[in-house]
Amino acid sequence: MLALNNGQTIPVQQISAWHLLPLAVFTCYLSWQFLQRNHASRERIMITTAAISYLFILVAFTQFPLNQLQGPRPQFWGQQSGMITLNPLRTFSYGNYQIGGNLIMLAPLSFFYAYFTEKGQSWWANAKFCCLISVTIECSQLLLNYFYLSSRCFDTGDILVNTLGATLGWLGDWRQW
Repeated sequence: MLALNNGQTIPVQQISAWHLLPLAVFTCYLSWQFLQRNHASRERIMITTAAISYLFILVAFTQFPLNQLQGPRPQFWGQQSGMITLNPLRTFSYGNYQIGGNLIMLAPLSFFYAYFTEKGQSWWANAKFCCLISVTIECSQLLLNYFYLSSRCFDTGDILVNTLGATLGWLGDWRQW
């Protein structure tokens, strides 16, 4: 951390999401080898590899923004106000890309949870699981922001839109019909 004259601090070096790529490839390779040794079906191997890849992408996009600023953070950097948005209706004032991104962000997780667990095939259990994951993502963003490691905020609207998107992902599972 580098202290500025006005009392604010900025990170000198940040971890890029690209650092996760070798770990993701290695994890996919290990799971592929394990599943082949246990004579899993091709469908199972492909879906497991897709699930691992998706989880790494989810962590990369929610915890490590790819477009990192080189200088001091704008507006809320170093101030603890503005880190939490409790008005879920504020979500609808965001751009269509952010709403669309939040809608599709947990849809694959919903499918994978239903595919890999018996419990996940229930609509209500799946929605609760994806809501819990969304709350976990938002809390980790708040924690990272609190310690000046990120410029994300806790947004209740994101939780609602993520859960709605996960429910739509569950409805899109062809095995439910």
